Amino acid sequence: IQHAIDMAADGHTILVAPGIYRGEGNIDLDYKGKGISIISEAGPRSTIIDCENKERGFTFDSGEDSTSVLDGFTITDGNRFDGGGILVYFSSPIIRNCIITNCTASSGGGGIYLDGSNAKLSNLIVSENNAIWGGGIEVQYGAPIITNSEISNNEGSNWAGGVYLDH
Repeated sequence: IQHAIDMAADGHTILVAPGIYRGEGNIDLDYKGKGISIISEAGPRSTIIDCENKERGFTFDSGEDSTSVLDGFTITDGNRFDGGGILVYFSSPIIRNCIITNCTASSGGGGIYLDGSNAKLSNLIVSENNAIWGGGIEVQYGAPIITNSEISNNEGSNWAGGVYLDH
């Protein structure tokens, strides 16, 4: 998948076939500031990014905006310091129709970590994730919009199992 991202230009759409994706080139996928859409062909129950507890699923840290779209994946078994499943750092992508589950952060945002972000998150299931702060989601600065999403059964060992707002 990362190779397709590297080859894509702004405005391109990458369609990902159903399957379980793992290993180098299929985890810690980085949009690299591109305004591209990565969309699963068959939805999150059929298109899985399995991080095997080695890495996170996706990184947005190069100023991505609403032209950067992630749609229709399960991200599971992610493991990082912040953002076990997804890291959004001073970027504001659209993330929709995804399941983020069984991810761990040794600091904040077991499922998703947002810092300096106005991301739009919709139709997500964020469950069974854990971190010290914000087992499901941690928000540092910014004003992300979260709609039509289920955030449940996450664990924050110090603060907030669901969503931790740290401003």
